[in-house]
Formats: sequence, structure tokens, C-alpha cells
Amino acid sequence: MMTKMEMQYMDAVIQMNRWQREHEIDWEQRRYELTKSALWVAPMLHKDKGPVSAELIAKYAAEIADAVVMELIRTEK
Repeated sequence: MMTKMEMQYMDAVIQMNRWQREHEIDWEQRRYELTKSALWVAPMLHKDKGPVSAELIAKYAAEIADAVVMELIRTEK
């Protein structure tokens, strides 16, 4: 049988875990958003090198998003 203090402690731990889960960063979602934003910049990175294909734009956008996510993760702590 748990004492009242133990029950309050357990409730506090459960609440802290819920709060932490609700405030975790969804890195896949963040990567998707960054990739969408980078689609506007990607063609400019290649404009002096000839024609730009959709595949190349997608590749540049994903690389930009990955670099930003890695930097955010690195500096988060």
C-alpha cells in the first residue's frame, strides 16, 4: 500500500513525463518543414551551373534541411 506522499510523488512524476512528451521536438516534422522552405533557395544554389532539374532541387533542399536539423540538435543542449 502506498502512502499519501508516495502517491503524490508518483502523480508528479507522471505529470512531468506527460509534459516532457508534449514538448518534445518532432525532428522528422521539423525536417519536412525546413525542406519545404529550402525549396525556394535550392535553385539559386545551382543557377550558374546550367539547367536545374526537380531532382536536383529536391536534393539541395533535403541537404539544407538536414544541415539545419543537425545544427539545431547539436546546439539544443
